[in-house]
Amino acid sequence: MHKSHTTLLTWFWAIVLVVHDKRGVSATYIARELELTYPTAWLLLHKIRKAMGDRDANYQLTGLVELDDAFF
Repeated sequence: MHKSHTTLLTWFWAIVLVVHDKRGVSATYIARELELTYPTAWLLLHKIRKAMGDRDANYQLTGLVELDDAFF
């Protein structure tokens, strides 16, 4: 979000769209829903995914782990 020309509200709506769908969303979907250009939506999506991946890298699951409604 730092030094981005995209509004903070648009960032938050993009994050909501990304985390709301279990299957994942495409940049085309984000562009259409938020009325953005495809390159802007693509950049938002990749920055959000990178931030989510960096956060997950800090946590390691230990012990008994139960998953609900997921397939691996």
